[in-house]
Amino acid sequence: MDPILRWLLGFWRNEPSLLRVESGGACSEDLSQCISSNCIRCAFWGPGGIAAYYLKRMNALSLSARLAHRPYDGMILGSVEKVLEMAVDNCLFVHEHGPAPTCLLVPLPIIVEDVRPFWEPMPEAAGMLGELWRALLKLATDVRDIEEEYRSLADGAFHAKGELVEGGDGMGAWRSFALYNQGVPTTSAAVAPRTIAALERVPRLMKSVFGHAYFSIMEKGVAIREHTGPVNFRMRVHIPLFNPPAGCTITVGGETRSWRKGEPLMFDDSFPHSVTFRQCQSEEEIPARVVLLFDVFHPHLTDNQVLFLADCFAP
Repeated sequence: MDPILRWLLGFWRNEPSLLRVESGGACSEDLSQCISSNCIRCAFWGPGGIAAYYLKRMNALSLSARLAHRPYDGMILGSVEKVLEMAVDNCLFVHEHGPAPTCLLVPLPIIVEDVRPFWEPMPEAAGMLGELWRALLKLATDVRDIEEEYRSLADGAFHAKGELVEGGDGMGAWRSFALYNQGVPTTSAAVAPRTIAALERVPRLMKSVFGHAYFSIMEKGVAIREHTGPVNFRMRVHIPLFNPPAGCTITVGGETRSWRKGEPLMFDDSFPHSVTFRQCQSEEEIPARVVLLFDVFHPHLTDNQVLFLADCFAP
């Protein structure tokens, strides 16, 4: 047996933080929370689900890469193969310390041994982590063009120009204006060229079927119920626009934060997370919290591992 696969099998058997559970077969019976009725999470499970397709695709990609003498990292191949096989059997891993993605928990040690709800800014860090944070901090401190484009989209013609989604709980509204949906640019992307250009400058922007980018708008009185993202190999980023209002908070894995102007928020959305915008009185009445939301590949992954995940889960 290949030594990498032998090591991985030992890891899956012995790693105490990972638990194998039945999936329940779908992320939701209610597609009102999905940007698209073709939501990959809702069609992922079982022998006839999308996971079976990606398992075949992964094997074909692996063979092609070996024949071209450009093999993918063996550790990521073995990990993804295992969890896709589990998904076909309607099973998945969850992490006993918090992360519980709805589709795939890839058991790479570099990911599952360093789990934290929020990631603090580390622009001085070496490698990809530092490069990513420097790009995010630069983006968050110069959002004038993005705010102008958002205003043009939200000014009267918002419904006509893009995919507007309403959802959430409570008295207010939670709306989103999609720019990338499951890795594919929407028709809305054409009317926000400066925002798209800013996103393209972010290292490891996720354009796989698990990647999204959109303006997220919350009005007072909204409470988005606790939910989790689909995979553990991505990070979700919020770039606050305008002046984030008081009383609006996000809770991830039991930790609660607020948004601050000029400060990017990066968190692991494979943890259960929720958002609340309380009704409160303040000197400055701000009717909504607006953020530019997007996904990036996990900064601990190697370039080869990211290449494989991007190829395997391409739209």
